[in-house]
Amino acid sequence: MLKRLIFISMFCMTFAHSLVIETDKEIYAVEEEITVTLQALQGEANEWLALFPAESDNDFGNIVTWQLTGSTVNAEVTLNAP
Repeated sequence: MLKRLIFISMFCMTFAHSLVIETDKEIYAVEEEITVTLQALQGEANEWLALFPAESDNDFGNIVTWQLTGSTVNAEVTLNAP
């Protein structure tokens, strides 16, 4: 069974920032690792990446999985598909 990665949300302190988010592919198998490349982060300790269900809003209660970006400007984050 395949699931499409629909919605990845990156929360930053500054909304006007030119953040770049890319995944290594568009469709993932269940429980497959999702590699996300992030560029031009703020480098703040509280920046994080989250995976949400396709039909949901970005309310904290809807998060499937999340990970801190590691306080770097450019990062590669690995999440597990549900």
